[in-house]
Amino acid sequence: MLLEELIPKVSSTSTSRDVERSLQGRGTMCGLAGRKEVTMSKEHSNEKIERTKVSFESDGVELVSYLHHPSHATGRGPCVVMGHGFSGTQDRLFDNAGRFAEAGLAALTFDYRSFGESGGEPRQLVSVEGQLEDWRAAIRCARGLEGVDPDRIALWGSSLGGGHVIVVAAEDPRIAAVVAQIPFNGFPRRVEGRSTLDTLKLIWAMTVDAVRGRVGLSPHYIPMVGKPGEVAVTATPRSQQHIANAVRGDPGLTVAQRGRPTSTLWHVAVSTRRRGASARDAGAGVRRRTRQ
Repeated sequence: MLLEELIPKVSSTSTSRDVERSLQGRGTMCGLAGRKEVTMSKEHSNEKIERTKVSFESDGVELVSYLHHPSHATGRGPCVVMGHGFSGTQDRLFDNAGRFAEAGLAALTFDYRSFGESGGEPRQLVSVEGQLEDWRAAIRCARGLEGVDPDRIALWGSSLGGGHVIVVAAEDPRIAAVVAQIPFNGFPRRVEGRSTLDTLKLIWAMTVDAVRGRVGLSPHYIPMVGKPGEVAVTATPRSQQHIANAVRGDPGLTVAQRGRPTSTLWHVAVSTRRRGASARDAGAGVRRRTRQ
């Protein structure tokens, strides 16, 4: 199904107050019933769109998301659930989410456990299995929101998130549409610009971090992006240029999008220890399920 087919007719009969009122008491549907109220607060609004903060649980970890929705929509409409890639945080998706909202679709962005505004320890640790469950929890939350048609949920994932949406959609026949942007499905055997020595250094860093994890020590962090020859997840001139275009100043403080700086919780440091199945393993699981 094309995303254009999900776009609802926008009416001017409802107001932003109606939208806020429809979001009250979302505890049951977002997984916080009986424990505490869902945190709801209007973060941004203009004549076309509003952004509201929503919290929900995934495996007992509180995740923070933002619902981007048309200001004057009425009735139940589609919702695009959006997640970032390896080490990414949701604030870098706000621009795209706002465009969906301007087009008449609601968009729910969220931070994975251990990243951004979401809970989870240790920080900056990528858990493939955990992130897949975070996607499932975000979908459950979106389906429970008033004003959202539970059978018109679309998924949008980038990089590692692009691999996640393929896995999650394969097991959920109610998903209406999927956008997998440059989907990641496992590390290639050879990376352009990375020498054998660079690969061995990265494997050693991963081994050290894995050992620290097994004995209960804090993660051994390495840069997500580094200069060629440095020990980093990606260390190529192209990746450095991408970050230079996206981040200005301290990468943990500011991101520039189309010349408009906004605050971000993205950090360059990540833990390399293996937590859960790899994206390649997850993809193999999808292939097995679809053959059955």
